[in-house]
Amino acid sequence: MKRQNTRLLFQTVTGYRPGMVIRMNLGVDFGSTYSSFAKYNAASSTVELCKPTHSESEAVPSIACLDEDDNIITGHEARAQVLEDADTVSFEAFKMLLTETNAEILRKRGYTDQYTPWLITERFLDQQINKILSNSNESVIDQLVICAPEIWTTKESINRGMLDGRFILKDICKRIDGVKEVEVVSEPTAASAYFAHYYHKLTGKRMTGNVLIIDYGGGTLDLTLTSVSLGKGGNSVEIEVKNRTGVGENHPGKIGDAGIAYMEEIVRLAVADCREAGVEDPGAVSPRDPDFRRAYNNLERKIKSQVAVSSNRNGSAEVNFRLYNAIQDCIDDISRMKDNHDCFTTIKYGKAKVNVTFSHLILAYDKMIRGKLDQCLRDMTEYMDEAGIDYQSSNSDSFHVVVVGGFGKFMFVQNQIQEFFDFSSTGDKRFAYDLGESREYAVAMGAALLADKVISIRHTAPYAIGIISRLADNTPICNFAIKYRQEIDEGTDYWISGPDGPKKFINANGRVQRLLIGYDMKGQQKNELVIKPELANLIKAAYEKLFQEYAAAYPDSSGLGLEHNLGFQMDNSEIVTLLIRSVRTNTTERIVLKSYQDMFELTEV
Repeated sequence: MKRQNTRLLFQTVTGYRPGMVIRMNLGVDFGSTYSSFAKYNAASSTVELCKPTHSESEAVPSIACLDEDDNIITGHEARAQVLEDADTVSFEAFKMLLTETNAEILRKRGYTDQYTPWLITERFLDQQINKILSNSNESVIDQLVICAPEIWTTKESINRGMLDGRFILKDICKRIDGVKEVEVVSEPTAASAYFAHYYHKLTGKRMTGNVLIIDYGGGTLDLTLTSVSLGKGGNSVEIEVKNRTGVGENHPGKIGDAGIAYMEEIVRLAVADCREAGVEDPGAVSPRDPDFRRAYNNLERKIKSQVAVSSNRNGSAEVNFRLYNAIQDCIDDISRMKDNHDCFTTIKYGKAKVNVTFSHLILAYDKMIRGKLDQCLRDMTEYMDEAGIDYQSSNSDSFHVVVVGGFGKFMFVQNQIQEFFDFSSTGDKRFAYDLGESREYAVAMGAALLADKVISIRHTAPYAIGIISRLADNTPICNFAIKYRQEIDEGTDYWISGPDGPKKFINANGRVQRLLIGYDMKGQQKNELVIKPELANLIKAAYEKLFQEYAAAYPDSSGLGLEHNLGFQMDNSEIVTLLIRSVRTNTTERIVLKSYQDMFELTEV
């Protein structure tokens, strides 16, 4: 607080001087289609969105391209060039591709050995963050909180070995000039922080209870149930993640299971029905094809203006409420829209003028979205039923449903969620505190609150971590150091323990063959991580170092093998470190588990 007041004093009294080191904290919503940035203003107790430049929008397109000199340009500048020349070499959806190892998927999206999703992400974040620093007359970011998809730490990500997404993102941000400290938090957790702040501003009361954040963006759907409670002394709010689920897995031909995949499917359906387009097999059309990209960009701009009912009714009702009116015509059974072949909008595909009908919108939604959203909602309510959480009472103020993200504004999404929870249009407190126009920026604004420590997170482990051994009959024995949803403190070592303290193991050959990850509340579902050679070599080197110290300290015992403890550490970005400690010398070797695809082979226990 003192640091921020000092900054305000410099700006309002003495003014900014060249060379002055002015600091800020920054929250970042790194989105698949759009990104946004925010900071907390302590003087007004408000969260402010940060524009890269005064003339640009707060919603920064998550896009990059090559200019005429083959330099990488990003954001608004890149979007303008791509719209002007669709043949430009461009890169999109790089966030969703950070953990992708399928070379074919990367190639079809235009990525190469030279231009990887990692490089494009680094250039995008570096350019946009430094624009914000320059635009704000600030030079240092003390604390940067950047948000990652919740899907990176769900059952699906564990099954695909995708747990290193947070490490990649944190490592990229740490390399940006002017950034001191970096923390990666989940997008729904940040949105929950903003909702707690918004609720307090609106009601004057501190939010307590459960919040179901449904974060639907361009690449992912994340559902996170958080518990919001008063912090120590009642002056702050703490957030605890209770459960999470979602979808967002890439498949050949499409990115994730959210807004991008949905709009690409609309283009395919519309082109298939247009004889003039001359496309025999729309499913084989590559998203990298310039005609496809032109059509997609055209559709995105048009559908974005009609994703939700606008609070500003000054525009043309025929244009702004075309989709709303079509939904109202079949509100009792939205599936009847399949028979509505009226034109919603037109797009260009090559030289053809293609009609996008209301039927295309609902058919694409049913194919790409409806089933996955319904399954995630059912998974979450099953958890809430088991945990005894009342989500059905419409007059209770202890449970709220909050929909955020760009695709979360889409009326089909909102309609499906409301139907699932039997939404009552009169006095339903579960939906009473709609974030309105700020829902698109809720993640960035929540991240800003977390960066400035206005709201804190009670960190709990998103999965259990331990080792596995087997009896003679191949029965697995599981030993956990960090249990599912155990509260964790950054910098604390958690050891595999028995009743008398950390368990002792004897190892004479420098091998730990299997680690273990569990991901449900009862610890019944588990994945066994078979260690690959890269990690095995790191473990062996750690043992050799410990053994040399042990042998030097106890030369008479050097032939007995290394008696050691095994444990883990998890930081606030949920990045895991393996710990190996020599019992007698009390020295510890630490191995950051940063590349899960390279280090592990996944099997079911």
